[in-house]
Amino acid sequence: MTSIELYSGQLTDEIGRLADSYEFKPYFFVSAAPPDGLNTILRNRISRFLTKAADNKSAAFFLANNDKGELEGFCAVEILDFDSAVLKIQSGRIPYCVTGSKDYNAARPVADALIDAAMSWLRERDVVFTNIRTAALELPVIHAVEKAGFYLVDNGITALYHKDNAPKYEKSGYDIRLFAEKDLQTVLEIMRGAYTHDRFHLDPKIPHDAAEELYQLWIHHCCT
Repeated sequence: MTSIELYSGQLTDEIGRLADSYEFKPYFFVSAAPPDGLNTILRNRISRFLTKAADNKSAAFFLANNDKGELEGFCAVEILDFDSAVLKIQSGRIPYCVTGSKDYNAARPVADALIDAAMSWLRERDVVFTNIRTAALELPVIHAVEKAGFYLVDNGITALYHKDNAPKYEKSGYDIRLFAEKDLQTVLEIMRGAYTHDRFHLDPKIPHDAAEELYQLWIHHCCT
């Protein structure tokens, strides 16, 4: 039996060990990345989130424990103030949902309980638009969020480049250079054509103009 605890504290050794065992850390797909380095990156991100959750009512961190009091998983959830302001609807995100077991049948009920807790927390705060990113093989979490009503909308593809095994490309007539201020309008036009069937434009609760504005602001913040 899994019990859920709303946690307010710092990164503990127990949470850290569970994070270390997580298969899908940031940059897990980079074969040359040292495991200790990946562990440190994830631990630091979780630690920063816990500090935010302790000081901010717009974020929360849940622990899943078994009937022996042993930690089986954790989940982070937050309200996105910037997205909410631009999209004109209360928006949130589940940045982490981690289960300790690699066995699907053991991990699935833990994922269900954590996602249920996160969604209840979001609904209590009138959040109507929420997103979560998972690795393609995180089936317990994927099935848990599908059960909660999520739809798969975006796919992310990571292209890997290794300097010691790089293909040789023929010069194609394109030159690569740094962004210049005069390029802004061209980049915005490319954005309008590229982002049309994404999680913002496809959501019936989000006005089309608001979805466009969000991407425009992302471009402005990135390039200027």
